[in-house]
Amino acid sequence: MGDARATAELLLQKAREDLRILEGVINDRELSIDGLAFHAQQAVEKSIKSVLIVIAGDFPKTHDLLELIDLLSDQGVSIPAALENADWLTPFATVFRYTGSATDDTSSLTRDDLLTMARAAVEWAGEKVG
Repeated sequence: MGDARATAELLLQKAREDLRILEGVINDRELSIDGLAFHAQQAVEKSIKSVLIVIAGDFPKTHDLLELIDLLSDQGVSIPAALENADWLTPFATVFRYTGSATDDTSSLTRDDLLTMARAAVEWAGEKVG
């Protein structure tokens, strides 16, 4: 478990870095939601993966937040309410990262939504990872 714990802690540190980047630039109106959402997605993804390592020892190589959340559910781990729509962030790590074309669902995300999800994920993972 020592290697798993170290990996979980490293991922959580990386999630915290993405959150700090997001917090640092969230009010810059010259930056698009797409660019900001990438860092929110990364903070959430790395947070979830850090918890998966602690409880299951591994995680799949995917950016699909719904898949990762389902794996948590399979392990009996619930996510914070603030992450209920976190799967909307998935395209920002994949499709939108290069195209910048948000769908109807994701286009309704606000800067506050991004911060709320990223902060909730990092805080939750910090409690789970220890």
